[in-house]
Amino acid sequence: MTGALLTIRDVGWTSPRSGSGVEPFTLNNIYMRIESGEFVGLIGPNGGGKTSLLRCAMRYSKPESGLVGLAGNDLWAQPARWSAQRIAVVGQEFPSAFGLSVREVVTMGRIPYQRGFQSESVKDRLRVDDALATMDIVHLQHHEFGLLSGGEKQRTLLARAVAQDPQVLILDEPTNHLDPKHQVELLAHVKKLGVAVIASLHDLNLAAAFCDRLYVIKDGRVAAQGRPWDVLTPDTLFETYGVEAFVDAHPQTGTPRITWKIA
Repeated sequence: MTGALLTIRDVGWTSPRSGSGVEPFTLNNIYMRIESGEFVGLIGPNGGGKTSLLRCAMRYSKPESGLVGLAGNDLWAQPARWSAQRIAVVGQEFPSAFGLSVREVVTMGRIPYQRGFQSESVKDRLRVDDALATMDIVHLQHHEFGLLSGGEKQRTLLARAVAQDPQVLILDEPTNHLDPKHQVELLAHVKKLGVAVIASLHDLNLAAAFCDRLYVIKDGRVAAQGRPWDVLTPDTLFETYGVEAFVDAHPQTGTPRITWKIA
């Protein structure tokens, strides 16, 4: 095992047949590594395998080959509780909270540390308080989750993940339903957490601004990888998306800025 916190090595996986005549999707010998505190982005076309790969890493879909390693341990050889204490997930859809308050949703992040019908401990309450403060939603803690705006819901789910005390945070298109203001705010919050992050992102300018490294996932394979300036080149973007792009430096951050060519 390498010194990386999260290692995805030679992972292969094939989706179950649906019976609809659609060919099953396959991940082919994926190799990735994420260091502690590193923000790694997955980019690529729809249907390329980003979500399938994340599901293998979050212990949802078991790989047919290869290894998902966390801190030197085979993730799939560990109990589910063990992985839940180390990996937190924020998906692209909002769950039904059935009338739960924001605080109650965030408190769910402490479930991996509780056993049976054990009530929340003082430590649990303190971690929830800290998570609410970290995501700047203390003022919303008694509001009903289902009545929140999209940005508030996503911050609540991220607070739940923070309360989980993860070593790795997995985000599957976390900005999918957010307006630009809340997209930037959410990723800025994530960046400040200081934990290892692996996130699938469609907005390449956001990926360039916030990610330390990028992996291009296309046709179930890693098509390119590296720092944003190494990956977000006109040639790679055309090969990945089939659209010509202009790439220059963002005037504020100096990170790559992508402008798509209009046919």
